[in-house]
Amino acid sequence: MPGHSPVSFRRKSGSAAGGLARGAARAAAVAAAVVMAAAFLPQQDRTEEYKARFAHEADPVAKAKLMPKLGNAEFDDIKAQIGAGNFDAALKTLQLYHEQVSESEKLLDATGVNAVKHSAGYRQLEISLRESIRRLADLSFGVPPEQKKAFSDIGEQLDQIDQRLIRELFPRDQPPGRAPAPHS
Repeated sequence: MPGHSPVSFRRKSGSAAGGLARGAARAAAVAAAVVMAAAFLPQQDRTEEYKARFAHEADPVAKAKLMPKLGNAEFDDIKAQIGAGNFDAALKTLQLYHEQVSESEKLLDATGVNAVKHSAGYRQLEISLRESIRRLADLSFGVPPEQKKAFSDIGEQLDQIDQRLIRELFPRDQPPGRAPAPHS
């Protein structure tokens, strides 16, 4: 080709390859920034979406099945609120979670369904509640002593609900307080 030397061709080729590498690195940095922003920004939106779905759900089983996602989102919020030193907001979120769990339990019980034979809803609620109680115990280390009692009281109420759900899912044949007969 007239006017083009092999040296200038190589520069263009090298320049293009360098430009592609810089462009790929820039695109990767932009993609990483978008992913990081998406990880932080939609948390509140996600929580609000789950709250709205929970509030509008009429089926007690479907409502209880929402609790794992709603509980996770709310406990992520509680963790962020405690981390930011906003203990009143964290307590308010925890109280709301307690109300949602109580409502789910009451609605499931009102169906009259045998939890042993038809555990849908009961099982998801109990598993979610057990995980939330564990998370609350972990988060309580970040709560100042003067506010620990309020968090602890709600934790005890959640534990009582969890124990009731376990008894409904796994009833015992013997009356309460009696130990099972020893195996021979």
